[in-house]
This record gives sequence, structure tokens and C-alpha cells, in this order.
Amino acid sequence: MGVAGLLEGKALPSLEPAKLAALATKLCDRHFGVGADGLIVAAHAQKPGAALDFLYFNADGSRAEMCGNGIRCYALFALDKGYVVEREFTVSTLAGPIRPRVNADRSVTVDMGPPVQEPARVPFIAQDAYAPGPSPSQLRLDDGRTLRLWPVGMGNPHCIVFQDLQDAPLDPAVDGPMLEKHPAFPAKTNVEFVRQVDATTFDVVVWERGCGFTLACGTGACATTVAARLAGKLQGIRATVRLPAGRWPSSGRATHRPRCR
Repeated sequence: MGVAGLLEGKALPSLEPAKLAALATKLCDRHFGVGADGLIVAAHAQKPGAALDFLYFNADGSRAEMCGNGIRCYALFALDKGYVVEREFTVSTLAGPIRPRVNADRSVTVDMGPPVQEPARVPFIAQDAYAPGPSPSQLRLDDGRTLRLWPVGMGNPHCIVFQDLQDAPLDPAVDGPMLEKHPAFPAKTNVEFVRQVDATTFDVVVWERGCGFTLACGTGACATTVAARLAGKLQGIRATVRLPAGRWPSSGRATHRPRCR
């Protein structure tokens, strides 16, 4: 998510998903609306144990489970608006409870939780036999190519493709939307095209589900880190992921903490 609109739920006439989806498509339109990758609505929690609900809709009106960058913006918004008084609190999302923390310098730290590595839970329908362990999945495409990819779930589905592992170069503008809607991803997917720069640094271009090219993706940065560790490209547990809008982590100002295992 590069840019998202953020609204207070109490200011809206309805929180009905269909109406919020229609509102998202209007507001996110870059010609006739505000222009954004998605719409976030802050609402009072419907489930016990959470301070707030996190409602997120992509630019095309589809509902998303989570947004790594969005949850950080949301945390600061909630604190500034007085929705919460504590700097660390629980937010209910479609991906489960998430706990952001607003730090003293107003940066926001989020524990993104453990990644999902089992293909069926991403969800990803593997064409090859799946054996537990660090190995990529093979995806045969209609044009005859076979891609090696890593399906990873961070509350939402991701498809990580390391460019150096492919026999033929990939075009994110063509292969991004193709992979997003490929039948192997029944819930569609976000797609990360990754080039390794050095032992701990990775350049990433993201095609975001329901949005298209995006300047940054928090869950995508986490999924890339997990895939790099599984692929043996990252030997430690920390990585710098360089996205069009900046670096993750970015001088300590914005931190996601995926749990690699």
C-alpha cells in the first residue's frame, strides 16, 4: 500500500461492506476521487478483547484481510483521534488480532505474527506434490513457462518470485496481474518480484491484489523476508527490503517484525 484513505466509522452513514466497497472505488479513483491504493475505516470493536476494528478495502472495492502499512497509519490515527489512550492496543482484523505500538518518537511497531508457509492455508493450490520444508512451488503457466515461487501468508496471500531463479525474465506489468488472478490462488494474491542485492538486501516490486503497482507493502516486505530465509538467500533473521517508496526497516522509523521460523 502506497497511499490509503482513512475515515472514522462514526462519521459514515453505514458500515455495510457493500456500501464501503462502493465508497472505496469512488474515493480511490485517481482521476475523479482522492486517489489511493485502498480505504481504511476505523470502527469500534465488535469482538471482545480488541479496542477497534480495522476495515480495509482495496481500490477496486474488494475486501482485504490486512495491510501492514495501513495498520501503522491506523494506529497513529486512532491515538491522535482519541479512539485509544494506550500506545499499544489490539486491533481486530480479518487476519486476526494485531497489536500495533506507537513509540515515543511516533514511529509505529507492529508484530505481524507468524507467517503461513503451508500452501493450502495461504491459500495456494500447489500443482506439484508438497513436502514440508524449505522448497519452492512450481507453477506451470498457459504460455508454457514454469515459475518457481514461494507462497507465503501474512494474514493475506503473497506470491514471491525471485527473478534470479527464473530461466526467462519476468515483466511485472504483465506477469503481476496474471499471477494475481491465477487459479492457483483462489483468493487472488499479492505478487512480489524480488532481486537480491547483497546478503541482506532485496529490491522488490509489488503488484498488489485489487490495486496494481504500489509504492510500498508492509506485509509484502515481511513475506519477502520469510521467503528469502526459506530460499537460503538470507542467512540471518534481519533484512533490508527496498521498495519504490523507501527501505524496510527505514532507519528505525518504521518497523515490521515477522517471525521467521
